[in-house]
Amino acid sequence: MAAERKEFEDKFTKEKEDKEEAAALLLTSLELCEFAPQDCLSAMLKLRTAAYMFDSRVNISLEAFQGPPMSAYQFRDLLRRVLKVNVNQREVSALIDYFDEDGDKTVSGGEFISAFFELRRDEQHKKTVDNQKRVKVRKERLAKVKKGNNIGLQTDADVLCDFDRKDLEHGMDKLQTAALNFNKRSQTLGGFLTGGAMGAVEFKAELRKALNVKLSNRELSAVFDAWDSDGQKSIDSQEFLARFYKFRS
Repeated sequence: MAAERKEFEDKFTKEKEDKEEAAALLLTSLELCEFAPQDCLSAMLKLRTAAYMFDSRVNISLEAFQGPPMSAYQFRDLLRRVLKVNVNQREVSALIDYFDEDGDKTVSGGEFISAFFELRRDEQHKKTVDNQKRVKVRKERLAKVKKGNNIGLQTDADVLCDFDRKDLEHGMDKLQTAALNFNKRSQTLGGFLTGGAMGAVEFKAELRKALNVKLSNRELSAVFDAWDSDGQKSIDSQEFLARFYKFRS
């Protein structure tokens, strides 16, 4: 009887060890894969947004990233739990490639945290500069209006208006069609590649110039409202590119 009990206990112990080993193996089981430039762009956009929004007074501490180098699975899990950043397999592969300093397919927590706060400083500076530019543009436009030189000049207030769900659907359909028909040989997104924030008038003009997308003011207002992530009455050109490439995938 004692022998049978010992045999049972040994079997139970082995099964438990096997489960623990399988769970440990899962931490490194997320396979890296090939990724495209747009995957890197969309992943970094998510990370930059999280960095800009991060506030140590209300957000979870980044201490969880400290410790041994992180596998792809661990890194993606911490991004999701700590920073609320959800990335797919291609995006996490792009991030591993970006942050992997020694080529061992892992991410050092210390290096990531340092890079994260550098991204935060960059985004804060960028937002400050963008806000200053918008203020300057507004002042210049107001000055022209006051001087009577506003012939043919449109401001964002002139084109932004009320809209409904149908306007949003129609606007998004036009952008998706443009993305699917985009030809790198004959078309260029140069106006969006310069970076920075774009007002409604500038965004509408660039869509027409680069992609031959003609949005009505109602469609423009709907798209603009949906993509104005920070409520600053502007669209980040890099964020637009990330969404545009997603339409193509």
